[in-house]
Amino acid sequence: MSDEGLPTLIKEVHGPESVSDEPDSAQRVVSQTRYVFIAYANEQISRDEGQDETFTNAHHQDMSSQNEIINEDALRVGRQLAKVADDMIKQLSATFEVITRPFGDSLNSYENFKEIAKEILKDEVNWGRILVIFCFGYWLFKREIVKQARKKMGTTLGSIASLVEQFFSDPATSIAAWIALRGGWRVAQSVTRSKSHPIMKIGIMVGFVAVAIGVIVVLMNRRKSTP
Repeated sequence: MSDEGLPTLIKEVHGPESVSDEPDSAQRVVSQTRYVFIAYANEQISRDEGQDETFTNAHHQDMSSQNEIINEDALRVGRQLAKVADDMIKQLSATFEVITRPFGDSLNSYENFKEIAKEILKDEVNWGRILVIFCFGYWLFKREIVKQARKKMGTTLGSIASLVEQFFSDPATSIAAWIALRGGWRVAQSVTRSKSHPIMKIGIMVGFVAVAIGVIVVLMNRRKSTP
């Protein structure tokens, strides 16, 4: 996805992009990623409950997210990212549906999650794209928890958090190092979002159609090359 195709949604997210005077270590960023994502997801859950009855009922059957011990720093970062994301997930849901359709029920494997997350990060790493990965992880959690509830089974936020954590720690993506150079997760508390603009929805569609096409093409080529 080229810079010209970047959705307005991503451009609306602002945060420290330059190297920090007090950089963190990539290892520390990785160790915090799981808990930042869970804190972010729990904040989104509190916003969604009561608005989506199917999800609310399904989530009440799953208590695994309550078992994670999250420190105050991760809570503050997660809450801020959820605040910035606001209605991003609703705006991106249709695109996530298109992107994930070729993967069927195997999306929660790391390789498939990685394929989509890499496409989101294609060409550039910035706070907007990182937040879209968090949105995707939460969207996937909601989809999985509702699906499992229909089968009378529980699921776990922790399993999705593990996919996010593994992707951020993957040497091929260098996301943890990127965040560490800017001061670590603590600086994400300063990530903000500009006011919505009328052309935002158009920007989302233009930018993420490219992502969807890219993921589908990659998947089809991989299947063709498999003997």
